Amino acid sequence: MPPAAIRNLDEPVDLLYIDSQIIKPDSDTLAKLAVFKLNDSGASNINLIATCCGTVLLTENNEFHVPHTMATFNNLRPLLNCDFLNVPKSKLNVFSKDWPVERRVSLASKEKSEGGESLPQIFNPRLPVEEDAFTDLISALQIEASPKPENSLSFAELREGMEVKIENAFFSEARSHMTG
Repeated sequence: MPPAAIRNLDEPVDLLYIDSQIIKPDSDTLAKLAVFKLNDSGASNINLIATCCGTVLLTENNEFHVPHTMATFNNLRPLLNCDFLNVPKSKLNVFSKDWPVERRVSLASKEKSEGGESLPQIFNPRLPVEEDAFTDLISALQIEASPKPENSLSFAELREGMEVKIENAFFSEARSHMTG
């Protein structure tokens, strides 16, 4: 289960964008991986999950990432623990459309009190966005990995032949402790 601050929407998930290169897994590992989209087959994000424990390992947005980047998570501890060194702090919050209005306002207030200003909240990245931090990010996502690690494949190559399931209960299950 993610930390309480993330489950309670007190802080956002910290996405780290990385090159879409994965060391090819053996057949036992591959059998423990599955892919899903949230809520509908037309969703932009495809997620990779470890079926043994339900941990979402990474995600790829087909509008922005393909074919060169994917995202992993820096703060979904204890299930996913990535040790990235010297990662700069985020300059914006993306996908705040998934949060209730009062939680978005609370996050902005917290950021302002801790850092002097709140970060831009990109409500829906499918809409035109003029924030420099966002347009810089999208430009960076289009850069190909160089050099490509030996025996690696992209996320798109990894999921070839895998059934993409539709997950409808992800948000409601993850936030069920907040209702009632």
